[in-house]
Amino acid sequence: FPDGDAGATMVTLPDHWSVSRPRHHGTVWYRVRFDPGAPANRGDLLGLYIPRVCSNLEVFLNGRRIFSGGHMNEPLTRNCHYPQLVVLPGGLLLPQGNLLDLRVRGQALQRVSARQRAAGLSALQVGDHAVLAELRDRQRFWNIGVVQAVNLTLAVLGAVLALLAWLNRRDAPMGYFGMMAIGWALLSARQWWRDIPLDGASVEFLVCLCVPPILGLAVQFLLSHAGVRSRVIEA
Repeated sequence: FPDGDAGATMVTLPDHWSVSRPRHHGTVWYRVRFDPGAPANRGDLLGLYIPRVCSNLEVFLNGRRIFSGGHMNEPLTRNCHYPQLVVLPGGLLLPQGNLLDLRVRGQALQRVSARQRAAGLSALQVGDHAVLAELRDRQRFWNIGVVQAVNLTLAVLGAVLALLAWLNRRDAPMGYFGMMAIGWALLSARQWWRDIPLDGASVEFLVCLCVPPILGLAVQFLLSHAGVRSRVIEA
């Protein structure tokens, strides 16, 4: 836990580690000072809204831990696509000069296969919890809910087409398409599957490894659908 502000540097949020601290892999502490203002005086519940943190974080209010996003060590909980809403307990709030400390654990851009999973912290917003909950739910729907619905649709469609191709050999092109859809659904699951029981390097390696077979199935579907057979391309 940081002892005072010695050695601290001022940063502007959002903070993308690939720009502010290239190739850094591990943990970074952020400290923010704020006054609760009018909502706390009325007894309203305050919240801290974080649109994006990658990969995970812990939040401390005036030295007390009030939130954890999951595992902070490998296998790390991956919350890159999950907006976070933290309740700020009224019993820990001071009239002025509150300290928020955020411990962020993330991976350098060079260690991931997509920039969306590179470490960083978005701008923070402190305000009425009910209002921030609506923002969190809306963003979570577009980030996670839509992807889960598409994944389910692809998986079901792929399974049906693969079954039809297995029952009727004349529908072989649909079998390639079905397997491709299943593979794409599995590959996209990394966006909402937070606690994958593998370390970060293994997950990123498997993601890269899964792309060529999906591409190969797509090529095979196009060739089969067009009635073209090429042993060279198949090999």
